[in-house]
Amino acid sequence: MKSVTIRDLAEAAGTSIATVSRALSGAPKVGRETRSRIIHLAEELGYRSGNHHKTIGLVLPSLEMPRFDAYTATLQKALTLEIYRRGYRSIILSFEDIELLNETLVDGVLSFDFLGRIGRHWPRIKSLPLVCLNDLPNNLDQVYSVASDELQGIKLGVDYLVSRGHRRIGFLRYLSPKFWKDIRRQTGFLAAMREHRLEATAFVELYNTQSDYNALGALLDKNVTAIFAADGESAGARIQGILQQFGKRVPEDISIVGWESEQLSNFLRPRQTTLAQNFPKLAAESLNLLEHLMDGTPHQKNILVEYQLIERDSVAIL
Repeated sequence: MKSVTIRDLAEAAGTSIATVSRALSGAPKVGRETRSRIIHLAEELGYRSGNHHKTIGLVLPSLEMPRFDAYTATLQKALTLEIYRRGYRSIILSFEDIELLNETLVDGVLSFDFLGRIGRHWPRIKSLPLVCLNDLPNNLDQVYSVASDELQGIKLGVDYLVSRGHRRIGFLRYLSPKFWKDIRRQTGFLAAMREHRLEATAFVELYNTQSDYNALGALLDKNVTAIFAADGESAGARIQGILQQFGKRVPEDISIVGWESEQLSNFLRPRQTTLAQNFPKLAAESLNLLEHLMDGTPHQKNILVEYQLIERDSVAIL
């Protein structure tokens, strides 16, 4: 099959070769509508420049989320390293700027916006291959996901606490239906406690940014001996700090399991035992899946990546 040339693309767009070249390179002095039309035609016709390196779009979490924290930074770093290791280029944009993909020639998109919406709306936004990281897929429209296995991770943590003699265990998460992964973690927590026949001593408290102190106090009132800080990679440090305000020593008075943050967890006092997402594997598996989709390989499937438990000093043996 004859490859599409820049001349073919210019003729299809009804513009000059110079305009097409400027539009594809992102140069100024090309109108927004003209640029979008040329990009759309290039994707539709399968145009690739002679020195084309595949370009991957990275969609960051929404700017409305107060959680551009250790999680986002660590996952973005892992993805960027894997993209460049494979010889690709990347462009990075927020969910709010997703329409800019209509003005840029990209080959595929990785999203780690985690609110369960981009996969659902993607077919109306763009016809590019999309893989969602730690977000909901939309398999009917060929949108797949690579995600940490929340149920496996929570069970790993509950099993560990029970093995250390803990029976009254609290679970603390952010109060928002948007954070579907926190809800899944709660489901996994209750299921794991039932498996140990400890459902009567499984306690869940929800909080928002103004009520974490009160929620933690409610768990302490129930005489829990251990707490899951389940609201992401920065939550464990925050909860450990609030426990100090209550005059509680970790782990002498209360044990805590958080989510691993390479910037925080190992530097807390005491060092915090955590559940760790395997970010390099999440990045590698998402690129593997996206490559299959870009190559047109059908019948892909969603991928789960297991958590790891990092044992440190924040859980006592009872």
